[in-house]
Amino acid sequence: MRHIGQYLFICIFFLTSTVRAGESDVRVYVVKKGDSLSLIADRIKGGHTYGKNQNLAKILALNPRVRSEQRIYIGESIFIPAGSENFTATDHLPAAAPSPSTEEQIFSPPIPKQVQISTEEVPHHFELSAGYDFTTLEAQDATTTATAQLYTKQEIELGAKWSQQWDENFKTHMGIFLRNLEFMPSTNSTKVLLKPSQNLMRITLAGQNQISDRFTLLYDAGYGQELFIQGLSTTDITVDSLPLVKAHLGFSYDVMVKGSTALGLSAQAGYLGSATADTYSVENGTTYGGALFIRRLKNANLFNLEIGVRQRSQNTSLVDISEQTVFGRLIWGFELFKEEK
Repeated sequence: MRHIGQYLFICIFFLTSTVRAGESDVRVYVVKKGDSLSLIADRIKGGHTYGKNQNLAKILALNPRVRSEQRIYIGESIFIPAGSENFTATDHLPAAAPSPSTEEQIFSPPIPKQVQISTEEVPHHFELSAGYDFTTLEAQDATTTATAQLYTKQEIELGAKWSQQWDENFKTHMGIFLRNLEFMPSTNSTKVLLKPSQNLMRITLAGQNQISDRFTLLYDAGYGQELFIQGLSTTDITVDSLPLVKAHLGFSYDVMVKGSTALGLSAQAGYLGSATADTYSVENGTTYGGALFIRRLKNANLFNLEIGVRQRSQNTSLVDISEQTVFGRLIWGFELFKEEK
């Protein structure tokens, strides 16, 4: 009996030690001002010796709710590998909390809780975009049924956008975009194209809500110029532009994500307001489109390539307008600064 008791004691001691060893794989760390996942990974034991990327991969694996290196906030509790010799005991807990024992700091990871604090930072980003488009502009006279079809010989769009990341899921944008078009001569040899070049501008206020890891809701409102055609019943065709109120609703979906790179698609539908010119009036119109994109977000720098199509339908008191555009966009963004709320 005495030998059996000794064996039982040894087994219980071995199992207890094993459980404690498994629990000691993870610690809780509360994010502080100036922290980033890269800096935290570098401070973990072995960060300088084995490379912080290995530790960074461990942190991302322990925190599936953190979608990228940039998505951590002051006061947020995250899990880090244990044995972090470069961290002090106070690094693992909010300042207002009592200091627990070592065993209370070490446990298997449930979902970390957010710690509410009074000071938060709002990142401000700036984006520059450049695109090359190809547009077909079609019109049909409402009375004579005369038609015209114009194609762009050259079309360039440049844009600048300022965005603010208010929290993990909500971002706002303010942008200005300039578009230069030059149309080729009319395919109808009996008609002469007047004003073949046009410069258009639009201003937008936009927002986006990240509904899930892959799905984002997009919406915007703005004011900008759209193309119209006059003179279909005469020998001279004139390309004209008028400013309109616009509003769009859409989404983007990350089909495939690998590290900091995502491949996805987006779609959008919109409303175009009415307007009045000297010789004609414009009715409400609609627009819709879609695009494929490749996006890379790393160290607060954004690189985005988009290829897509856009369709606009809008009638005037003289003609019915249809516009189709195939576009390509290259977008580069970077962080300007952070401000405290």
